[in-house]
Formats: sequence, C-alpha cells, structure tokens
Amino acid sequence: MPPSPPPTGQDSTAADWNPTRDDWGPSRDVGYASWWPEANNDAVISRNDPAYAAALPGTGPWQRADCVRARYGDPSTRPIGDRLLERRGICVVTSAGRYALPVVTRATQGQLTVRVTVWE
Repeated sequence: MPPSPPPTGQDSTAADWNPTRDDWGPSRDVGYASWWPEANNDAVISRNDPAYAAALPGTGPWQRADCVRARYGDPSTRPIGDRLLERRGICVVTSAGRYALPVVTRATQGQLTVRVTVWE
C-alpha cells in the first residue's frame, strides 16, 4: 500500500483535464514521458515517482480494491515500457488521496490514450 499522502488539492472533475506537455509541476498527479531513458522511451510518472503509481497485471477489468492492493514503489510494477501496452491498467494515488485507474485504450509511439476512473 502506498504511503498516505496528505491531501494537497482537489482532483479535477472535468472530462478533459487540460493535459500539459513536459510540465507536470507539484499539482499534477501523473504524466506520460515518451523520452524516459530507463523504460524503452515510455513511462507513466507520478508525483514523487514511483511511490504513487503501479502497473496492474493482466488486462482487467479492475476495481478500486485492485488499486488499494497495488504494489506501489515495487520496481516490477513501475508503469514503464511494455507495461503501457493497450488494455493495461495503472493505479495512481492522487494528491487528494483518491485512487485513479488510467486504462490504456491506445498506445502509439510517443502517445497514450487512456480511459480514467477515479474513486472517492
């Protein structure tokens, strides 16, 4: 289980979170790097990486309990390289202390499309 983050902000409720390129800052919970040298050039990076993001095994479906039990900080679950293929899930603990589940719906070189579920 990840360390419990103190709530530092609110999670967005917008359908489009207004993603930014290469500038996540302390208020951003997660970002995608297509240049990450340790990860065959693909990585999902959480704030305080890797403490708050973990790739899930299999192709789902996943539930909140899967994110609660995810092995955050374990090198074998870092969301990098082939752990970012289509139909893969990633758990993220948000800065507001919620669990989010981005599921990769499309992966092309340098770009991910994800469907995200956030639980209260």
